[in-house]
Amino acid sequence: MITSLRRGTVLSSVALVASVIAPAVAGHAETATARNSASSVSRAICDGKSQNTTVKVYKRGATSVPLRCGTSTWGFRHVQHRWNDAFDREIALAVSRGESNASHTIYITYRSKCKEHFRVVVNHGALNGKGVAPQGVITAYHRVVSGAAGAERAAGPCGVLESI
Repeated sequence: MITSLRRGTVLSSVALVASVIAPAVAGHAETATARNSASSVSRAICDGKSQNTTVKVYKRGATSVPLRCGTSTWGFRHVQHRWNDAFDREIALAVSRGESNASHTIYITYRSKCKEHFRVVVNHGALNGKGVAPQGVITAYHRVVSGAAGAERAAGPCGVLESI
């Protein structure tokens, strides 16, 4: 955890991140970050809309990760049965602050003891190599693993914990 001393108090990395993110996203209701995803969307938002329609845009630094209406196999229509404000916040946290793989196609948050908690899989390229780009969020889900092996991270400190 990154900490900073200020007038004798310790500010957590969360407070530091919030102080940087909040001004940057003010006035952008469609942009979701770990601190700005309270305004979720209705499950019916994609009714009668194209798979390419953007539902929300999550940010990781300068990178935008859209959640498009999609189909039953990717995007909002794929995750809408589990959609609520908390699920939206989980996606925002994983994308904005979670650990990512080398190609930035998987974003992960962890529970205590480095157990994987939540995963978001994205495609920064074009849909099927030639469609709308970026395709964006393919799927997002809570990682439920039983047993000792589970989804425990092998080395080093964990990435982001499950909440801020």
